[in-house]
Amino acid sequence: MKKLCLFLLIFFPWYIGSFLFPIDLSYYQQLELPIRISPLGYFGLWTSMYLILSFLSVRIISQVGYRYSKDYLRSLLFNYSVHQLFLYFFFTMKSPFLGFTDSMILFISTLILYYETKEINPRWKYFLIPYLLLTVCSSILLLITLFMNL
Repeated sequence: MKKLCLFLLIFFPWYIGSFLFPIDLSYYQQLELPIRISPLGYFGLWTSMYLILSFLSVRIISQVGYRYSKDYLRSLLFNYSVHQLFLYFFFTMKSPFLGFTDSMILFISTLILYYETKEINPRWKYFLIPYLLLTVCSSILLLITLFMNL
C-alpha cells in the first residue's frame, strides 16, 4: 500500500501543467507542422513515460531509500519542472522557439536523470531509454516546427 501511494504521489503531478496551461487547439491547428499528431496521441506517449518514471522512482526509493537517492530525486524534480514549463512556453506564450528551447533543456535533464539512475543501479538506466528517445524526437520535431513557422 505504501508503494502504491508513493507511485500515485509521483505519477499524478506530471499532469499539473495540463491543468494550469491547457492546450490551445486553435493555435496548434494553425501551426505548420512536419507531421500532424493529435494532442491525444501525444497524451498517450507521455502518459507511458510518466508511468515508467513513476515506477522507476518508486523502485529506486524503495530499494535505496531517500537518503541515497537525493541526486536522482533532484534530477527528477528538475526534469519535472522543465517538462511542466513546456506547455506554458508553447501553448500559453505561443512560442515555438521557447518550446524548442525547453525541449532541449528537457533532453539534457533526461540525460542527467539517466546518469543518476545508472549510478544507483546500472540495469535501471534501460527504463529511461524510451524517455530519452521521446525527448530527442520531440526536440527534432519542435526544431522543424520552429523553422516552418518563422
